[in-house]
Amino acid sequence: MDPNMKECASQGNIYRYFSFNEQDRCDLEKFATWAAADPPQKETLLNYLNLIGHKKNHRLVYLLTNKKLYRTTPSGFNDPYDCLVEFDPKVKDTDLLKWFRLYHGNQAFDSEEWQNCRGKLGGRAEEYLTNNNSIDPEHRQPIIDLLKFTLQKLVNRSRVVCFSEKGNNLLMWAHYAGKHEGYCLKFCSEILKSKNKLIGFYPIEYSDSRPLINLSGNEINNMKLAQKILLSKSNHWKYEEEVRLIWNNREEYFDFQVESLTGIVFGAKMPLECQKGFQFLVETLNESDTGIKIECAELDPRKYEVNLRAFNKESS
Repeated sequence: MDPNMKECASQGNIYRYFSFNEQDRCDLEKFATWAAADPPQKETLLNYLNLIGHKKNHRLVYLLTNKKLYRTTPSGFNDPYDCLVEFDPKVKDTDLLKWFRLYHGNQAFDSEEWQNCRGKLGGRAEEYLTNNNSIDPEHRQPIIDLLKFTLQKLVNRSRVVCFSEKGNNLLMWAHYAGKHEGYCLKFCSEILKSKNKLIGFYPIEYSDSRPLINLSGNEINNMKLAQKILLSKSNHWKYEEEVRLIWNNREEYFDFQVESLTGIVFGAKMPLECQKGFQFLVETLNESDTGIKIECAELDPRKYEVNLRAFNKESS
């Protein structure tokens, strides 16, 4: 990563919010039944985990047993502007041609898009690929369209996991944790980074204006370009206090160390049976490890806030 990219100011906890799918709910209800048995049926739970721990539709079990977080791709973001490439209309011809030649030399162009652009250039594509430093006005847009398509395709391959710097964010619980019925995982960012040298945490920069790509010498082959595209969002999303983890492989999931998961927070409206089953799952998976602290979110009776308190198994 470029040293000029400002890493996350949070050197401690970062949070990832989750909702339950239907399979998660069914699993937790089973676990609650086994937890209530006398004695609790831990062997039954372990045998069940051995059967379904590799199945991705059992999302919660898959996450906790395999220590994997699903990576988000820009095409799946809920903000339509997120990571969307847009060029500065004042971009210089010389910079357009520099990138045009770079991408062509790296064989980055989609073959169909390349042929479509060549047709619109009226036989002058080879000229633009050599030493020409100016573009006919009618040829600017086809070249811009090709470069935007290519850059967007590269951006959409990015490997990103999104976190928040706060675990008591009222709107995050509502929007990303099943209207407060889901859960939140608390990670230590320093431990996550310590065993993954190519990992970085970077805060989103919020603004009222879109980042425009000008393809200048400061951007070409530089992480400043990645920062401008991957780490910029509208001020409408500022409430998320988002931090993004970026890494350098193409795996579908990001593996985390068990010791990096320091806490789990139950949503304020998580069903009681889900709480009991979740607690039993965590206890069974971490019988010799007490490093994971379980908390409950609760709605403040006097203010529009979410408070976190220690989870009391007896009162659940």
